[in-house]
Amino acid sequence: MAEHLQVERQDGLTLFKFTDTAQARLEVLLTRRQEFGLASDEQAELDALAELDRIFTYINSQLALANGTTSAQ
Repeated sequence: MAEHLQVERQDGLTLFKFTDTAQARLEVLLTRRQEFGLASDEQAELDALAELDRIFTYINSQLALANGTTSAQ
């Protein structure tokens, strides 16, 4: 997970985000799935990245709520 994670300060909040490399890989997998379909290992990778995205979104929303903000994404 650490190789896919970056922590960034934005508007006074600490946000968890994908690295540029992980974000690009996610986009490649989504495009490939739509155009050609994915092999089982690629689908597993996409599923793992999607789960990380949900986790990051949840953590960021909780941090925003704790700081009295709702703009974290």
